[in-house]
Amino acid sequence: MKSDSGTPPQKTDEIRKIHRYALICSLIWTLLIFGLLVAENLQEFHEHGRSMEGAGGVVVSVTVPIVPVHEAMKSKIQVEALIFLCIWLSGLGFIWFGTRKIVSTMTLLHDERNSLRESDERLRVIFEASVSGIIVVSPQGVIDFANRRMAEMLGMTLQELIGTHYLGYLHESEKQIGDERMRKLMKGEIQLVSLDRLYVRGDGTEFWGNLSGRRLENQDGSLRALVGVITDITERKLVEDELRKSEAKQRAMIENIVDVIAILDRDGINRYDSPNIEKWFGWRTWDVVGSAIWDNIHPDDLKSAQKVFADILGEPGAAKTAECLFRCRDGRYKWIEYTADNLLHDPNVAGVLFSYHDITERKRAEMEHRRLEHQFHHAQKMESLGVLAGGIAHDFNNILAVIMGQCFMARKDTDLQKTYEQYFMQIETAAGRAAVLCRQMLTYAGRTEFVQTRLSLGPLVEEVTRMIQSAIKKNVTIELDLKCDIPEIDGDVSQIQQILMNLIINSAEAIGDANGTIRIALAKTAIMPEQTFSDVFGTTIHAGNYACLEISDTGCGMDEETQKRIFEPFYTTKFTGRGLGMSAICGIIKAHDAALQLTSKPDVGTNFKIFFHMPEASIDAIAAPIAPVLTEKGGGAILLVEDEQTLLNMGEVLLETFGFSVITAENGHEAIETYLKRGGEIDVILLDLIMPVMGGIEAYHELRKISSTVPIIICSGYSIESVKGTIDNDEHAKFMNKPYNPLELRDVLVKMME
Repeated sequence: MKSDSGTPPQKTDEIRKIHRYALICSLIWTLLIFGLLVAENLQEFHEHGRSMEGAGGVVVSVTVPIVPVHEAMKSKIQVEALIFLCIWLSGLGFIWFGTRKIVSTMTLLHDERNSLRESDERLRVIFEASVSGIIVVSPQGVIDFANRRMAEMLGMTLQELIGTHYLGYLHESEKQIGDERMRKLMKGEIQLVSLDRLYVRGDGTEFWGNLSGRRLENQDGSLRALVGVITDITERKLVEDELRKSEAKQRAMIENIVDVIAILDRDGINRYDSPNIEKWFGWRTWDVVGSAIWDNIHPDDLKSAQKVFADILGEPGAAKTAECLFRCRDGRYKWIEYTADNLLHDPNVAGVLFSYHDITERKRAEMEHRRLEHQFHHAQKMESLGVLAGGIAHDFNNILAVIMGQCFMARKDTDLQKTYEQYFMQIETAAGRAAVLCRQMLTYAGRTEFVQTRLSLGPLVEEVTRMIQSAIKKNVTIELDLKCDIPEIDGDVSQIQQILMNLIINSAEAIGDANGTIRIALAKTAIMPEQTFSDVFGTTIHAGNYACLEISDTGCGMDEETQKRIFEPFYTTKFTGRGLGMSAICGIIKAHDAALQLTSKPDVGTNFKIFFHMPEASIDAIAAPIAPVLTEKGGGAILLVEDEQTLLNMGEVLLETFGFSVITAENGHEAIETYLKRGGEIDVILLDLIMPVMGGIEAYHELRKISSTVPIIICSGYSIESVKGTIDNDEHAKFMNKPYNPLELRDVLVKMME
């Protein structure tokens, strides 16, 4: 409690005592001065009286006036009083100044004592309130002082702890290094220590503590004591131990996982690579860390990989998967499949997680699978061609019969002006039909590539059905139900022909020798969003408009096990055959993004439904041949190159009939020699593809070395695929199928001369 003036009561009492002492001293000093003054005057008075008594021993009565004496004494007393007053005042001043100085000094000492007391109190509170244990160890290693927290941490009381040896509380595994550090501190080799230590409590249990210790020195630099602050970090150690175990597990998983794990920064620089990179690609981790991932990606795949990386950088948490060729340490490239995950937002990763693995064998297997699949399709086509050969031979025999019959009747008929034109028109029509059959055979033989065009399914079904009708047994009836309002679809003509042929032939074989029916229907089908339809493989057929081709038969049917396996390559229920037909159909349907449904029951029959997407905008299907436009008679010189003498003679006469002058050559080598001699006369070169000595392709290249602008028409019974890539970019070259229409040939020649 303080007084009203703010001074502590104890301090006020001491000051009052000092003031009282000063007042008493002042009174004593005053009395002393006054006593000295009176005593001196009395002495003088007595001395003056005695001097008068001693004159001759005779008593003389003398009357002396006392006033002057009294005045003289009064004056002397006043002077002496003034002197003593000054002395008194000086004494009082010295007493007052000394008193104030003493009071000031005592006040300062008192304040310092109170400050020290308050500081000691604060230190004591902090010392006791500390969450860490604090100990003071003597140079002999004995604990001289400790706070309660230290005692609690060791499971003891302060009285039990004080006076014990510090090293006795260290775990056996820590004592050696603890004793070494303490000796270094005591010798002054080190000034402080900070490390984790394992301690043992009084009851034998253990705990981890973080020790921060330092020397306390005397003024002469000698050791006074060691002070240590110990913080219980048992929980932190447990967490760190669990974290280390977790990190060890994760590291073990990363290092033993099949994939290579890399962490890249924003620039694609490797900041971490798992050891598997050496196992799969030969790189050691220190070879690639710090280098750019792009250094090892094949140049052909570099742009696509950088695009994938750039795409995910702008989207936290984004991930993308792709494939590319990756360079090994020995310079070889391997196919990898990689996944890039944007984890820049995660402080534990702060990078792009790039995981990849070797898929070279898978790529090889895929390539081999594609090669085998191509062989499957080709072999299936050849198998179908064997079946189709009978029907084509039948058609060819009919065509030849028409040609031979018309020629015989024209030769025997005497009324030439009336009938020749009719005979020749029949022969020309039959020959055109033969040319169509040849092109179909090339298609089935695989001499054309997969080309999607807009086509009408109705006419295509009719054409295939008519061709195959003669190849199947007469006990099988084919019924057609083709709606005329089916729009065109996108597809490859030869591939869809192959589907039709395989399914019709399979249906005919399923019917066998019994009488049966194959029904082929074509109709528009709309699947609504609320409807759920699946194909034979369980894939949902999406809503939309479809052209549905349905082929059903009344044959032997299939059980469930057979239905599951009919699309496997080489699986067949026939005694002969390769078993490739249904596998090829499956691939073709997938390539057309179509869907297939299958229902079948033993002894009942089988039904196939194929759903082709109908484009929203329909264009004309495969255009019908445009009748050639008759032009005026041509003019100019044609170099006709043909190794077949009959065709050479016929071509020469035909071209001369059209008004052209004709120069002939029987092979490519002869054509080049002729052009070198008479190139200035020649306007167009009509060049056969297959010839002895020098073929058409080689002759074309040699002629182009001589002239880059002379018009060249290459003719062949094969399709345009035989010259694809040779004349694609040559505006002065053209291809024509054999047998060519004479009038169409004439128009092409005239156009090439323009």
